[in-house]
Amino acid sequence: AAVNLSAVKADGTALRTDTDWGGSFIDLAAGEEAVVFITYNNADAVRGAVTTLNVFLDSARGDENTYSGSVTLSEMMFFTNEGAVQPGVPGGSDSSVQINGADIPVQGNDYTVTVGEDNAMHVTYTGIQGASYKNVNITDISAVAKDNNTFTAKVTNNGSETLTLRIDVMANEQVTPNTKACNISATMDGQAVYTDRDWGGSTFTIAAGASAEIEVVFDAAKEAETLQFMFDSSTYDDASSHSGSVTLSEMSFAVVEEAEEPGEEPEIVETVLDAEELTFNSSIEGLYTVKADAEANTVNVTYTAVEGDSYQNVSANIAALADNSAFSVKVVNNGEAEVTLRLDVLAAGKVCVISAKVNGEEIQLNPGEGAVVKIAAKGEAVIEVAYGGEVPADQVLFMIDSCVWNDETAHSGDVTFSEMKLLAEKAEQPGEGETEQSEADAGAAA
Repeated sequence: AAVNLSAVKADGTALRTDTDWGGSFIDLAAGEEAVVFITYNNADAVRGAVTTLNVFLDSARGDENTYSGSVTLSEMMFFTNEGAVQPGVPGGSDSSVQINGADIPVQGNDYTVTVGEDNAMHVTYTGIQGASYKNVNITDISAVAKDNNTFTAKVTNNGSETLTLRIDVMANEQVTPNTKACNISATMDGQAVYTDRDWGGSTFTIAAGASAEIEVVFDAAKEAETLQFMFDSSTYDDASSHSGSVTLSEMSFAVVEEAEEPGEEPEIVETVLDAEELTFNSSIEGLYTVKADAEANTVNVTYTAVEGDSYQNVSANIAALADNSAFSVKVVNNGEAEVTLRLDVLAAGKVCVISAKVNGEEIQLNPGEGAVVKIAAKGEAVIEVAYGGEVPADQVLFMIDSCVWNDETAHSGDVTFSEMKLLAEKAEQPGEGETEQSEADAGAAA
């Protein structure tokens, strides 16, 4: 069985390596030549030492066509990659990065990792499947993490596509039944981002050409031992292949002091929305039929023949979203079949949902998506989504039976939205919180 770990051309271009079924792949145009480096596992506990080199010429395409050609292989050699011998060779255990003054090993796995003289970690990749959960590991961080509770870094997306980056701070034992990640919370440029406390990881979305300051707070009591980075590989149900180039710099661990325990829970101000004043529009005219009931303060949506992976929707522009931080709605399924509904809050066309609850229980979010909820026939659910970001939110969008990837079924249904409201913490009024100090000052003056 093949034991390839990764492959790269001499110019630093990463090549696809299938670590499940085996082999590294390169396509060469007519007359083209290339120098290729392949890293492999020569001490696999199951397969043993390497004994054979197989080269498949136009025979591993997976098609039934017939091919002919002429290829020359030369300058073949085997060597041990001691240290950073060849720029661009996948990181493996031969690379290291300095964090808090300590040299810590980097494992590139299916990514090509180089560490520059500036101590920045440069990661390039091609053919990374979006739901493969492939990763780069910075191992043995225990010495620099043990007295700290926060990891910070600058992330630069050098690629031409938006980057989805998941970072897990991994403990030496299970934190939940599903993960060893001990992340507590995270921010990007000071704004909260989604952290999955159940399945693990904090997820950051960084535009092409952009840089961001990221911060991950973790549970120091869990004895963190590994940093795990998933570049474009952690989006559930993403069947696309991704390529990219990312630089991580200024990596460090530090202590962030916990805020003092608040004396009281913040007061939440609710703004009830008038269903008649909201204008919900169908993304395709006539696909969804929308009717508002002024007396009941509800919005009813009926539909037939909505394709399950069409991502069609009904949406409304709500200016008041910008002055609040959460949207809540009760959804009743009046139909005879289960409904799958996705609720997004958008800011200038981009999802800005941070977290979500259904009937008071927090649910898992997929990066770049709002709350996805299944509602049984004749059932109901109260959905609350918190949102935020630098750009003010301005739109609420419901995908009703249209948000399941690869679902080609045509759906019909009838749902009602009610109890729609916006939520925000009550702002402290001028003068509030000063009474006690003012009285003390007055007593001292007397």
